[in-house]
Amino acid sequence: MSDTSLTKEEIHELEEYVNTTKKKPISQKLDFFFNKMIPKKLMVWIIATVLIFLGRLDGSWWGIITCVYLGTNAITKFSPLINNFLGKNGGSEIQ
Repeated sequence: MSDTSLTKEEIHELEEYVNTTKKKPISQKLDFFFNKMIPKKLMVWIIATVLIFLGRLDGSWWGIITCVYLGTNAITKFSPLINNFLGKNGGSEIQ
């Protein structure tokens, strides 16, 4: 059987974390969630999707938002690959 007990330092860190999060108002907790956990681009796309189902957004605008969302995600994912392919000096010299 494995020992899952916490050390005194770990218990102190947990107590400190709980005490600091209790003191934060709900708006700061929500700000942390929306700023750190969900990317802003994804949040915009989710809101646009909800609005289209509610009939508040035209389908063509939803398509534009989706294309921009997918395009920016592709650029951010493939930019390191392109930089590695071209090299650090912009591709002027083949290594």
